[in-house]
Amino acid sequence: MTKTNLYSHCSNQDIWTYKSCKAVVGLGEGWATIYVIESKERGKGHASVLLQQMKSYYENGNIVFGSTVALNDIMRHLLVKYNITEYV
Repeated sequence: MTKTNLYSHCSNQDIWTYKSCKAVVGLGEGWATIYVIESKERGKGHASVLLQQMKSYYENGNIVFGSTVALNDIMRHLLVKYNITEYV
């Protein structure tokens, strides 16, 4: 699993990868929000592992962790399963 930080004058983001899964997390003061998460090999559990690791990382750093609106039922199921707030 890797995490890379991208910072520019207009945004601060972490890019997370695990096997076939990649996630972009927007960062602010005291918060982190999943902007997008995608997996090239659906059904292998890669997104589940990544979601759990990201949640643990940010919450252990006292950062509020959540997600933008889920774009499909599978993602919504994972957000509920791992108790990640969906901002609608």
